[in-house]
Amino acid sequence: SKNLMKKYRIPTAGYEVFADPAAALEYIKDQGKYPAVIKADGLALGKGVIIAQNEEEAKAALHSIMEDKIFGESGAHVVVEEFLTGPEVSVLAFTDGKTLKPMVSSMDTSAPTTGTRAPTPAAWVPSAQPLLHR
Repeated sequence: SKNLMKKYRIPTAGYEVFADPAAALEYIKDQGKYPAVIKADGLALGKGVIIAQNEEEAKAALHSIMEDKIFGESGAHVVVEEFLTGPEVSVLAFTDGKTLKPMVSSMDTSAPTTGTRAPTPAAWVPSAQPLLHR
């Protein structure tokens, strides 16, 4: 989805995709911004994200995801993403390739967890309020 957003200039957090942990760590160090979001680039049952607060945590996260394979083969590649704060809205739609029918927008209303692991999406409480009219 990140590549699709980049291609069509849809605003999203800055990111890069890596197959090599050393290259990913070098990118994080070059950015010089923490926290850094490190995501397994595959299906990880909603648990494939580690938010690193510093270089040491980033190095440990990359090792765990890409070398120890804590998320299985989902960690063969990682997405290193800019950390953003604020509300996040999801807008999904059905299409047959010609017609687009949007679904109701939704928003994650859960509180963030403490520590370096992101909350599990299964524990999130979605809110389908009319967000675009706020």
